[in-house]
Amino acid sequence: MEHRSPVDTGLPEGWKPRSEPVEAPGGTLFRVRGPRGEIGIALQFREDLIDHPMLQRGMDDVADFVLAPEVPGVLPLVAWNRERALFIYKIDDGQLLSEVLARCVEHGVIPGERVAIELLGRAALALDDAARAGARVGVDNHGCLTPWRIVVYPGGEVSLLGYALPPIEVFAWLDEETDEPPGPGLRYTPPERIQDSLEDLRTDIYTLGMIAAEVALGTPLLKGTPRQLVDQILEGEPAAALGEFSEAGQGLLETVLHPAKAARPSTGAEVANLAKKVLPNLRGHTLGGLARGAFHEDAVLLDEGMAYPALLYVESGDIEVIDYDEDTDELERPTPTIVPGDRSAPTIAPEPEPEPEPQVPPGAEPEPQVPPGAEPEPQVPPGAEPEPQVPP
Repeated sequence: MEHRSPVDTGLPEGWKPRSEPVEAPGGTLFRVRGPRGEIGIALQFREDLIDHPMLQRGMDDVADFVLAPEVPGVLPLVAWNRERALFIYKIDDGQLLSEVLARCVEHGVIPGERVAIELLGRAALALDDAARAGARVGVDNHGCLTPWRIVVYPGGEVSLLGYALPPIEVFAWLDEETDEPPGPGLRYTPPERIQDSLEDLRTDIYTLGMIAAEVALGTPLLKGTPRQLVDQILEGEPAAALGEFSEAGQGLLETVLHPAKAARPSTGAEVANLAKKVLPNLRGHTLGGLARGAFHEDAVLLDEGMAYPALLYVESGDIEVIDYDEDTDELERPTPTIVPGDRSAPTIAPEPEPEPEPQVPPGAEPEPQVPPGAEPEPQVPPGAEPEPQVPP
């Protein structure tokens, strides 16, 4: 079903809207279908921001990188209307994290700390690779991570879109270029952005920590007016508001949310390794499960590493191994049930079938049973005398 909207004329040739626009930081976003049937997300900036230098001349230096980042976990820009400040990214069967969180609210589900730490570890690795690749063209960090720019897939994978697209609405408001409120993107703004200091990968790590905390709690970590949010961020309140987490999870989030950039982890790999240590002690939903709409199951990871081909679902006290088949988009459940609490997935050999008892014809006497280890008695032909038994 195609949709008509005010942004239809801004779509590049061959692209059609597939949903109504919804509000997002800096403008709106909506689903689109491409000329070859590909599924994408279109980001449309507000009318008053279209001519902002960061979206015009500022894109020239980074265009080659964002069109072909060649970084796992970073989605390339596949179509672009500069005059309308409209950007399209192909997401296939992915779901925006903002969509997943909205569905959790509808179902009365709080994603929980386990999902938050999983998100933190996965996305941090993607940020690491992207920062190294982008440094060649002066793109030091993503610059505008929000739940509207993170894509989650049914298998639990995470991708980032909108790389190097700055939070124009936040900059314009901070610089007093507009009276328009900055919107929800301000909630994820790190102190150095407010202070107009240099940003790098550690800036993204802070922003990712704010998103992870929101995922865990099911609600934004900070609330208030834009001015109140700025004060809370500069005073280091995000790191002080983590009382509902486990000790290990709180320690990790306090580290990534430190108000001083120099005190945060300097690489995504460091964050991922910290997350890997915390995850085995947590229970709850998984990213992939929530992306598939599995809101009722409690799940833990089978693999404690950062690759998640299988999950352990806890149902009625039993743990079963569930493999996700990316080709069929289905969960494959093996028959053996593993003992609760056992994180291994052993191969269970089938029990040997018992040997069938010998069949005796009607009227015939059954053959005598010989105890194990004893010699069978000799058979005597009919009419013959048995041989005498010699004592030992």
